[in-house]
Amino acid sequence: ERALSHASAQPEQQGIRGGLLVARASVARFTGDLERCVADSTSALAVLGETSPMFRSIAVLNSAFAFLVGGDVRAESEQRVRLALTLTERAGNLAANMNALVTLSLLQTLQGRRRMAGETLATVMQRLEDQQAGLLSGAAAGYLAYAEWLREHNRLAEAEQYLAAGWELMSASLVDAHILGMAVMTQ
Repeated sequence: ERALSHASAQPEQQGIRGGLLVARASVARFTGDLERCVADSTSALAVLGETSPMFRSIAVLNSAFAFLVGGDVRAESEQRVRLALTLTERAGNLAANMNALVTLSLLQTLQGRRRMAGETLATVMQRLEDQQAGLLSGAAAGYLAYAEWLREHNRLAEAEQYLAAGWELMSASLVDAHILGMAVMTQ
């Protein structure tokens, strides 16, 4: 915040303000305050320009959690999550992209589209395998969500393997509060 007083140009000030709001939103997400996460991310999007693709992609992803706050799982919520997917991929942010995919699968589940959610989770697993990205924050969520999907389809031995992998990854990284909730549900 001190950098704001030293920033000379308006675009530079906006970038700093936007980055601060994204950081606050991310802290709120990690502590389970999704309402604050969505609010700060929405504010960040109002000040961030197109010149901050990394911050912008994270802000869009965080704002996409609005369906978890308000319960609206209609098409507009899905469009927001899909925009987050596009922006995180374009920004090269693999961890955020994995989180966006897992978020999309959760939204699809809440929409009653379980088969589509399973296909989305299979994409997550394939990308994690291709990238050897096991320690990314989105990896634990992917493993846990896929374990739950497998359990629902009575593929218990496979589910147990993914659950164990998800728990192991959780102990090695920062974990979103909603990921911890998924872990408890799959137990």
